[in-house]
Amino acid sequence: GGGGGGGAIGSSSRPSRGYLWASVMFICGAVQLVLQHQKFFFTWQMGMRLRVACVAAIYDKTLRLSSVGSTFRGGTSGGCVMNLASNDVERFLLASIFISYLFWAPVEASLVL
Repeated sequence: GGGGGGGAIGSSSRPSRGYLWASVMFICGAVQLVLQHQKFFFTWQMGMRLRVACVAAIYDKTLRLSSVGSTFRGGTSGGCVMNLASNDVERFLLASIFISYLFWAPVEASLVL
């Protein structure tokens, strides 16, 4: 009779152990979700600041160039320069988001393994 009672206790603890592991997995997923969103938000914000600073510097320099305003003499228009600069500076925003993975990818891989 004692073996049957021990088996009943062992079998009743297995579902609770499963619920415990399911809860741990859920909490880990929720924490990872929040942390990744925070990281994405801060890197996006940093990229936007970098982009705005670069566009402002290019615009300021464009205003000081003497050849920009004279399109009839073969110069480049200020709008054309700003359009090209805005398109190129947009890549800073994308780079700022993905550059953080150079640090975080090995950290996450080491935690998983």
